[in-house]
Amino acid sequence: MPIKRRFLYINDASPLQSQPFTWRKEWISPYESPWSIFEKFKYANRATVKDLFDLFGTTYSKSLKASNLSQKACNLITLEGLDESLLKKAFGLSIKEVNRRTINMLTNIFQKDDQQLYFHTILKLCPKCIKIGYHSIFHQFSLIHRCPFHNVSFVEGCPKCKRTMFYQLTDRYTKEPFRCKCGHLLFSLKNGQRYPVAWKQMSIQNQFNPLKYWITFNLNNVHEKFFLNIHPDSDLQKNDGVMEFILEAVSSNYKTNRSEIHRKVTFSSRICNLQLKDEHYEFNLKKEIYQSSRDTIRSIVSHIQKIFDNHSSCIRRLTTLNFNYSPYKPFKNCPYAFSFVHWRQFIEGADSVYDLGLKRKEVPFFNSTEYYFATNQDHNYLNDLLFWLRKACQIENIATLKWIINRVMSHLTVNHLKNWLRISHLYVKKRWCFMLLHLI
Repeated sequence: MPIKRRFLYINDASPLQSQPFTWRKEWISPYESPWSIFEKFKYANRATVKDLFDLFGTTYSKSLKASNLSQKACNLITLEGLDESLLKKAFGLSIKEVNRRTINMLTNIFQKDDQQLYFHTILKLCPKCIKIGYHSIFHQFSLIHRCPFHNVSFVEGCPKCKRTMFYQLTDRYTKEPFRCKCGHLLFSLKNGQRYPVAWKQMSIQNQFNPLKYWITFNLNNVHEKFFLNIHPDSDLQKNDGVMEFILEAVSSNYKTNRSEIHRKVTFSSRICNLQLKDEHYEFNLKKEIYQSSRDTIRSIVSHIQKIFDNHSSCIRRLTTLNFNYSPYKPFKNCPYAFSFVHWRQFIEGADSVYDLGLKRKEVPFFNSTEYYFATNQDHNYLNDLLFWLRKACQIENIATLKWIINRVMSHLTVNHLKNWLRISHLYVKKRWCFMLLHLI
């Protein structure tokens, strides 16, 4: 629908200037996301996303058709498809600059390259905030799991039909501004009420304490970066204590009552002085990393075997190849044996549980660019972690690298066993065994 000609209020001191649209600067609340700002603009002017790009887009994005707008142009984190000077002139403030400052305020202690990783791609809505047409950048931040203003859980997309919407500058997921494809109007508009009244200023005084401390800490440490590495399989949305855990880890002044959900591990600074680089550094690093990981895995397996000593006969039965016995026929239901043998099979990279008794071959050489570890299951992640430690954190001390890798590997390995124990009762009743397939 074409934009009708309206009037724009620049600010209270400025005279009215004729513009092809209507807007009031006071419709924007603190920490409001670009998504709800642009939805308000579209609603007030019967506009579309294509109209927004025609008015405020860069030279390149203006030349694109609505169907050809790229994800880069529609990115609401970077706002790359919009011209900063045009936005500032129309909305009375630099939306791109305010958005950039807010994102930096939340992610300042992270590496710049990782900023977008800490924001949800799916639109997260607070059921109470959206009733007044308000959506905050806080709602998209992965470390926040409840609305900081109302302490209620987020909903993904439409509260009525549960249709998923993405945090993008697009009309693909809505019938019209603030209205889902199913027809549900996201904000509340009482009979006879006009939208400027519905879009009242959002009160932000009741935000919860961890977020207040997080913002203060980020601003106070604007020149200091903390090297935080989060496992790619970690679901930040389900781990609602991550923000408090990070705060306690990086700040000695922050204490949380939720220490039961995490554990902080530190090492002595003397480790960093144990070894210096030499002419054979790369070869020695790869060799020592592998040998150290091998000894660590052997130690963990030996320790678990002692814990499972009462199930040793069940374990032997599962790992002994008997031509008169098929693992697919009924056997004694022992979830501990089932968990243990499959756990070893996957971390050691054995083709089947019958190969666990075979002597593992040593890696013949360490001249490749890749690192070798005694655990097969986490090989790719540990490789990436080691490269990251050397490149981003600039750690080159072999003793320090070995300590970090072994510590992380130990937690991952034990966690894999816990996962097997958690699901073993489902498979042991069905008499299932798993085979490891190597695809070439």
